Amino acid sequence: MSNAYLLTGIASNIPASDQIVSAAGMQATETNVPELVKVTGSNLNFFGRLFNVDDQATWHRFVPSGVEVGSTLTLRLAFTAVTAAASKNVQFRFSYAIVDDDETWDVTYTNIDSGDIVVNSTQDDLQIVTWTASLPAAFTAGSVGFYMFSRIDASADELVGAVRVLDFQPEIARN
Repeated sequence: MSNAYLLTGIASNIPASDQIVSAAGMQATETNVPELVKVTGSNLNFFGRLFNVDDQATWHRFVPSGVEVGSTLTLRLAFTAVTAAASKNVQFRFSYAIVDDDETWDVTYTNIDSGDIVVNSTQDDLQIVTWTASLPAAFTAGSVGFYMFSRIDASADELVGAVRVLDFQPEIARN
């Protein structure tokens, strides 16, 4: 059996545990929607979502087979500051709701916060950050995971304005 995985509409040969979500692949289903923007450089172009405080985007995927409950869930994010600002922080939240067969889908999210992240003081410098949590028992293979990514208030020195999110990856350990 192949490890082919659907990634924002393109079949890829990456392990199912690497559930990369591009900014363009995030769905705008919540009240505060981060704007999808095309970023044009001299050499590269890409889509990003502009996350201000309280902006949220969602997606859903099957939980892959072979998940290791209790192992480490690594959350990896690539973003840039839209404006230059020294000594400012941002904070992000990954939320999940895991629904099994024959269960109601309308359940509440559980949150995993990043804690304050110091923003690079140079505008448009790419930042790649990670934070971790223990993989909860709710992550059972074959269930549907409803996920939400959001920017929340930092505890101090909040960056005013948006950050541009390129990719987000909840890396689920598998055996």
